[in-house]
This record gives sequence, C-alpha cells and structure tokens, in this order.
Amino acid sequence: MEAKKIRFTVPQYIADAVKRDIESFGLTLNGLCNLIFERYKKPREAKVERSCYNKIIQFNLNAKNMTDYEHYWLNFDNEAEYFRNILTIYANLPRYKRQLFVFDDVCRKINTAVKKRRVVEIKYKGAVSEVEPYLLAHSKEEACNYMFCYSLKHEKFLNYKIPHLEDLNITEKEYTPRDENYVNSVRDDFDAFLSSGKTVTVRLSEAGLAQFEKAAHLRPGVLKKEGNVFTLECSEPRAKIYFPKFLGEAEILGPPKLRSWFAEKFKKACALYEK
Repeated sequence: MEAKKIRFTVPQYIADAVKRDIESFGLTLNGLCNLIFERYKKPREAKVERSCYNKIIQFNLNAKNMTDYEHYWLNFDNEAEYFRNILTIYANLPRYKRQLFVFDDVCRKINTAVKKRRVVEIKYKGAVSEVEPYLLAHSKEEACNYMFCYSLKHEKFLNYKIPHLEDLNITEKEYTPRDENYVNSVRDDFDAFLSSGKTVTVRLSEAGLAQFEKAAHLRPGVLKKEGNVFTLECSEPRAKIYFPKFLGEAEILGPPKLRSWFAEKFKKACALYEK
C-alpha cells in the first residue's frame, strides 16, 4: 500500500512544540504525528485563528493508521482541518503531559510494577540493571517525568528521566518496600535531584547573594546563614547545575568532593583563557 502523505499548516507555537518534542523525546516527525493520530483520531474541537496558520507540517501515515484514516477525518470540513485539530489538542497539553502521552507504554509498566511491588529491569546508557520502582512523578521545575526507585546495582535511591530509559520490563521478582518514611517524603514533595537530607555549604559575595536572590530556577532552600556563608538543602547534582553560572561570586565550601569538582571545572576553564 502506497504511503499517504499528509500536509497541513499550523501556528508557530504548535510547530515549535512538535520540534522540541521530537528532539527531546528521540522521535521522528512521522513517528510523533502517527502516534498523535492513533491516540486522538476521534474528532474533538480545538480551533485557532486562521491567520496564524503559517508553518507547514508534512508526514506519511503508517500502514497501521491507514485503515482508520478515512473513517475519522470525514467529520471535518477537510483533511487539513482535521489533522491541525488533533495536533492542536496535543500541543496544548503541558509538556510533562505530552511526555506521558509519548511514553505511555513505559509509564503503564512502571505504575503496574509499583502496584504489584515487582522489580523491573531497565536499560540505561547501554547498561542493564534492576531497580525497585516506588513512584512515577514529574518535576515542576523541569517539566519532566521521573521514575523514583531503589537501584539494586548502586544500592541507593535514584531518579531516572523517563525519556532516558532505553528499555524497561517487569520481572517476576517481588520486593519488600524500603524506608517508608523517606519514600513518603519524596512522594509528598518530589524533587528530581533528591536534595532532602543533603547539604551544600557555599560562600557568596555581595554580587553572588544578589544573583542567588534573583535566580529562582532550581535554587536550593536555605537551612542556615552565618554572615555570607550559607548551608543549603541541596544535592550535588542540583549544585552542579545551579552554581556554575555564579563563576567567582560563589565558593563551594563543602562537601569536599563537590568542592573538588568545581575546582577542577574552573581550572580547566581558566586554562582555555590563558593560552
């Protein structure tokens, strides 16, 4: 059967959302558009102003969707209106919900494993390991979904971004839940960086303090302040993302391992400018 080419126009914001999702979710335009048609093929209204239709979307329907193609779009005035409508419904979802939409099969497996207390086997960065899943949650700061779990390989609690899981399968192994109080605290106030109970000490200059007060995204909570030295509730991964932009206006005092990491990074950066 010859592939059916679909071509229509959409507003800029829809084209931008589709482009971002293709890049961050590791999809093709054909793959995403066929998935949207498969899930949203029953007509629903989601119209936008005609003058905004200025970006072209073009893809080929796959063989699986060809059988449903004519049955559904005939409820609309034309084919372009129908496909623009279902893409608008998708693009208007919050980004974390679009991610849940795309990775629905993986998320269903995680929720099933959590309910049945089953160990899951995952493939992450090419390596296979087993984890005990506890919850599926999204980060408000990053608009991303995570599997919070206990890694049997690393012997600690970890978060895995759903799009980064290359494969996930439920095993027959049951697990006994660990550290119920900690798991509940993560569930009640989810933090993608698992900062609860972890601290970072930093010395801020006056300019650094002003920047700290303004830079709200991923900013750690303050536990204690003594002069210009702050003790923050902050994991090392969060600190590695948040503080590099402070350059010389913030000095990481501890933990020692984190201080060494920053020292090495800035040493390499300085070497580039001393050539």
